Amino acid sequence: MTHYFKLVFCLWLFGASLGLSAQTVLRVTTIPEEAATEQIRKFGPLTKYLERTVGTKVDFVPVNDYPAAVEALVNKQVELVWFGGFTYVQAQIRSGGKIIELT
Repeated sequence: MTHYFKLVFCLWLFGASLGLSAQTVLRVTTIPEEAATEQIRKFGPLTKYLERTVGTKVDFVPVNDYPAAVEALVNKQVELVWFGGFTYVQAQIRSGGKIIELT
């Protein structure tokens, strides 16, 4: 039996725009699969890529568990999150449908 697990990047919507032009730092996190130090090490290349691509400073913000990743996005402590499918649904529910998926 094959299981499909989709990883999605999600953004909190700031009205019609993403609000990055007025913001000096894009804060990013992920669902934690390992210790914070390992998350930071693995996401270093992505952080640098996003900085070059978006043209703004990018900070990786490690979290301790799945609910903390959801809460960080919903409470606008981060703007971009790498979620699995189930965690994405949880974030959609918690945000009242204000999370968008980047595919």
